[in-house]
Amino acid sequence: MPVPRKITLLQVYALTTTTYEVKTEDFYKQLSRTLKNVNRGDLTLVIGDFNAKLGNEIPLATGPFGLGIVNEAGKRLKDLH
Repeated sequence: MPVPRKITLLQVYALTTTTYEVKTEDFYKQLSRTLKNVNRGDLTLVIGDFNAKLGNEIPLATGPFGLGIVNEAGKRLKDLH
């Protein structure tokens, strides 16, 4: 019998690309801290609007549908841990 797992779902709406850099940096720091506090055994899903263009940089996020050129928000999302 499979072991039950917890699911952690984070619904995220990032700031727009015209927001001050300090606020954007604070947003990603808080998101990173939140992710570090999630139990490692949990299945973690982060969904929402990051105002990011990923191109084909993150196939796990875009599947075969990544289009365009990566923008600054896409670079931040790619570097998120």
